[in-house]
Amino acid sequence: MTLALTGTQVAGRLRSAFPDAVIAEDDVSVTVRAERIVEIALYLRDDPDFDCKYLNSLTAVDWIDYFEVVYHLSSLARNHALTLKARADRTRAGVPSVISVWQGADLQEREVFDLMGITFEGHPRMKRIFLWEGFPGHPLRKDYLALPGGYKPGLQRFPYEFPEGQSEYPYLGRSPHADLMLGTAHLEAEAEPELSGPPPADARPVQPTAGLAVPQGEEPGKQAARAGKETDLEVVAEKANEDDVP
Repeated sequence: MTLALTGTQVAGRLRSAFPDAVIAEDDVSVTVRAERIVEIALYLRDDPDFDCKYLNSLTAVDWIDYFEVVYHLSSLARNHALTLKARADRTRAGVPSVISVWQGADLQEREVFDLMGITFEGHPRMKRIFLWEGFPGHPLRKDYLALPGGYKPGLQRFPYEFPEGQSEYPYLGRSPHADLMLGTAHLEAEAEPELSGPPPADARPVQPTAGLAVPQGEEPGKQAARAGKETDLEVVAEKANEDDVP
């Protein structure tokens, strides 16, 4: 069973090596100043007593007044684990990257930047990883639904829990994208009348079908021909017959 080192145990050693770097500690974790995170990370990785060569995960917490980046570290050789936190100022929201210490921090720091808005200084590819460039704000921040200018992204209630007098989302319009987002695509499908049988052969559209998959064991073009459609194979055959005519 992996031994969990307490924050108090780790803090004692860190205070000896890095005076004034430790901000707080408890039974679960130790919190340090953000600007000291790289040298502390190197110490925890290279010190033979800690040997924390593996970064299990990297995440962040929004405490309204400040951010905390959380590093879960472990030593496979010593079979112990610890939790390290770096406290960052909310207005600046910047923490040095630990990608030079653990390469596994690469995508995890980008995820925190994308969803929480914390910049990791020194990261070689500091850009969004889930959302697109230009997306307004960072949705895991606790003030995300109170952006400047009164802008409120996302639905303000659960879907279809409308305020009194409202029964739809007029600002979204009736577009395929809105139907997919709201799960209303089935409404149009239900509104279409069902046919009692197959349409007449003369009413079926005839069009080339590129990249038609042919079931195993079935002659090419047979399935599409049975459905009343013209295939690329038939078009090619007709063109070949035309070329043979003198």
